[in-house]
Amino acid sequence: MNPKKQVEVRELADLVARIAASVGVTRILDLGAGQGYLDSVLCYQHGLTVVGVDDDEVQTCGARRRSDRLLREYARGEAKHGEAPQSHRSGRLLHVNRRVSAADAFDDLVAAADPDALGDGDGNKLGGSSQGWLLCGLHTCGDLAVATIQHFLESDARALVLVGCCYNRLTEVGDGGPRPVWATPAPDAAMPEPTSNASDSPTEPRFGYPLSKWLRARDPPVRLGFTARTLACQATSRWSPAAPSKSTAATAVKGDATPRRPTSVFARHHYRALLQLLLVQRGLVSHARAFSARASPEQDVIVGRLPAAASAAGFVEYARAALPRLGVDCVPDSEGGGPGVGTKGSGGRAIVPESALAELEAAYAPREREVAAVWTLRAIAGAAIESLILADRAAHVAEHGFDVELFPLFDQAISPRNMVLVVTR
Repeated sequence: MNPKKQVEVRELADLVARIAASVGVTRILDLGAGQGYLDSVLCYQHGLTVVGVDDDEVQTCGARRRSDRLLREYARGEAKHGEAPQSHRSGRLLHVNRRVSAADAFDDLVAAADPDALGDGDGNKLGGSSQGWLLCGLHTCGDLAVATIQHFLESDARALVLVGCCYNRLTEVGDGGPRPVWATPAPDAAMPEPTSNASDSPTEPRFGYPLSKWLRARDPPVRLGFTARTLACQATSRWSPAAPSKSTAATAVKGDATPRRPTSVFARHHYRALLQLLLVQRGLVSHARAFSARASPEQDVIVGRLPAAASAAGFVEYARAALPRLGVDCVPDSEGGGPGVGTKGSGGRAIVPESALAELEAAYAPREREVAAVWTLRAIAGAAIESLILADRAAHVAEHGFDVELFPLFDQAISPRNMVLVVTR
């Protein structure tokens, strides 16, 4: 685990263990478990029985390998010190590769993980309707957070502990995009796309936002859109040069409050603006969108995440890393690359002369501060948008008769998505 993940896993595991004890359960269902970092701590340090569920087979296989390695380490401890492996003294850890619905019972997931695992090392049953369980998720992405909430509302889980993230991946009423796979069956293709978030289920809405009757009743509706949802993901708490990045979080965790980031946090936004200007000037926007598999008319050209080094050495290096993803190759001036779209080889790729990159960077260098100012004003609104999304989720749960707690759990400078939703029956 990187230092950021260590902080998140440790603090959320402590909270989950406390909530589980308060409602009298020892069984945990973790949705979107990934590599199983949280699950391992809950099992081996807090003595809980955990079923980690993820629909990504690669993640689940990685979690199983990690669990097997930990189990072997505990077995070596038993051979050396004459003690039972902690996995047998303090719970079981199972991993399931599947998509979960609210109809799935905890016992069904245990059986799916291992049909022979319904008894622990002492012969005690892990299943049984008399035993309760807690539902949790650490940085459940986009609609997975909403699906986790719906699972709690429609299942017999005793408690919910949830930290969401990736608001840009939420589905939203009126977006016209695909409906989430966890929602109720889609209407016939010939029917118009629904403009409300109501469904046949008493608790399950059609989209990830808005959820609550409180927000859905607003007239005019409170629309966000992809851009606003993306702004909700901003981490303004980490803009300070003294704020820890992922690579410097280890220093912060050890107590040094002033780790330094190597480059300006605004540089990549300036470079991305220059990249867009380059595409516009050379008539390559449609070409780039065609090569960007995830692009849409609303999202325009999507470059994706680039290595940190791409922003550290200036715009030329940034463009060299970004353009190939958009079907554009940087070539020496001697190979051409005029003002229009050129092609290279049989792949229909465009070409841009390398000199054009340096010229663009020099011409617009004085305007980097303008980009920083505009981006700051936009991003400041991100906290308010995130608060609206979280308040919508809390209101949705409260409308079903539950007391809801919503509070910051992590240091925001280390983990910007730090708000945890806690509900108990």
